[in-house]
Amino acid sequence: MRHWYICFVFLLAGAASSVQGQIPNPGFESWTSGNPDGWFPNNAPPYATPITQFAPGHSGSSAAKGAVASFLGISTVGPALQTYFPYTGRPGQLTGSYQFTSVASDSFTVAVLLYKQSLGIPIAAGIYSSGVPHSQYTTFTAPLEYVSAEAPDSAWIWIVIEPGEGDTVHIGSSFVVDDLAFSGTPTSVAEASTRPSTFALAQNYPNPFNPSTLIQYDLPQAAHVRLAVYDMLGQEVRLLVSEDQPAGTHQVRFNAEGLPSGVYLYRINADAFTATRRLVLVR
Repeated sequence: MRHWYICFVFLLAGAASSVQGQIPNPGFESWTSGNPDGWFPNNAPPYATPITQFAPGHSGSSAAKGAVASFLGISTVGPALQTYFPYTGRPGQLTGSYQFTSVASDSFTVAVLLYKQSLGIPIAAGIYSSGVPHSQYTTFTAPLEYVSAEAPDSAWIWIVIEPGEGDTVHIGSSFVVDDLAFSGTPTSVAEASTRPSTFALAQNYPNPFNPSTLIQYDLPQAAHVRLAVYDMLGQEVRLLVSEDQPAGTHQVRFNAEGLPSGVYLYRINADAFTATRRLVLVR
């Protein structure tokens, strides 16, 4: 059941906000029947309601709270919010304010994708992911990396808690999020990229996924990169990258066609840096 709602993101496009170039209900001030207007939470009452209205907000009267919930006492459901809306801008980043409580290294993750639906191509993507708790409102920034000079016509934002230790999120992990905004106006693909200060491997997004997902990693210096996907027995199932690469933020798309549903690991080796994360394929 965990994150099953992600499979329906594009099916909801017709019901999305019609406000051109604006994040719907960015301050989570407007709610109807327990759900934030313009957003699609994974609430499924009476079985689980991980997304609720929270007060006070960062700047207004309310915000959105997501808490890991129990599903029928047999599994956990990670909270998530997603929205899809028309958008034609070229911002440099997505920002917002959040609080976060983490159990067993669960992480708060925000992913954003700008794309041209009419052509079926991605324009830019960004992600913010952190397991650091914050008891007071703190600003997050998800820088956007542009892969095309085309103007987007659509945007998608996904806010979720990802598992830390083990394969599932943990009761007690929660976030509060408010005041989302696009900012910055890069004018070229190169302008949107900055040189990272450390090696890093981000959580793939979307996750779970079917059949493809994006994996992002940072190189503060040129390095030989090997990025591969493994099953839970440690057997390599896909080699995604094996080459020398320049410093910068890099993305690679993993297409899992031909692989069965389940939990997989992806591991990067870049000079002396090694990191591993989990991804979930749902058919």
